[in-house]
Formats: sequence, structure tokens, C-alpha cells
Amino acid sequence: MTPHTPQQQQQQQQQQQQQQQQQLMSVQGDTLQQKSGVDIDGAAAAAAAAAAAAEAAASDVLLLVSVLEDLMQQSLLLQQQQQQQQLQIRLLQVSLLVAAPEARVAADAAVVHRLARLFVWFVGAAAATAAAAATAAAAAAASIDAADATGAGRKGSAASA
Repeated sequence: MTPHTPQQQQQQQQQQQQQQQQQLMSVQGDTLQQKSGVDIDGAAAAAAAAAAAAEAAASDVLLLVSVLEDLMQQSLLLQQQQQQQQLQIRLLQVSLLVAAPEARVAADAAVVHRLARLFVWFVGAAAATAAAAATAAAAAAASIDAADATGAGRKGSAASA
């Protein structure tokens, strides 16, 4: 290598500085491009994450809405069943109110029928007793008459004797 003049050295240094600056600028440009790529990728990832979160939230909302709809339908079914039961209870109450007087009349008729049978039994028993008493009275009267007749016959025999 030949010794360089100071001008040449200065030019050479300037060229080296320019090359270093160009290299530095190209490295900085690459870094900026990478950073902006990372920023773009980061923004895209953040947007994708936000979209996924929004989709998950929408899915959760739809699930909650369907659960609420099911609960409302079950509630309506329960209300309808309760209304049917209340209607059945009311119908039973009305039928009891209607049937109660009829049942009372039927019970009263049964009591009257039993009383009539008892009365007939008493009358029959009294008639049997009266018939027995009449038979006994007739038998007693017949025996008295027979006794009188035998007594009168004795008296008449004794008087003729």
C-alpha cells in the first residue's frame, strides 16, 4: 500500500463514513420495516383477538337468550298447568256446591225411608201384638164362655135335680 495524501485519506474517510451511514440507514430502514411489520402484525393480531372476543361474546349472548327463551316457555307451561289445576279445583267446588243439596236430599230421603221402614215395623209389631192380644182375648172369652156354659149346665143340672 502506498502512502496516501491527506486529501485522499480525507476522501477515503468520507467515503467510509458515507458507506457506514448508508449501512446504518439501511439497517434502520429494515428495523423500521420490521417494526411496522410487527405493528401491522400486532394490530392484525389485536384485531383478530378482538373479533374472536366479540364472536365469543355474541355466542354467549345467543346462548343466554336461548336459555332465557327456554325458561320463559317452561314458566308459561307451568302457569298453564297451574291455571288448569285451579280450573279443575273450581269445577270440583262448583260440582260439590251443586251436588251437596242433592246429596242432602238423597240423605234425607234415605233417612225418611229408614224411618218409614221402622214405622212399618212398629206398626207390624203392634199389629202382631194386637192380633196376638185379640187372639188371646178371644181365647179368654171363649174359655170364659165355655166355663160359663159348663157352669150354667151344672146349675141347670143342679136345679133340675
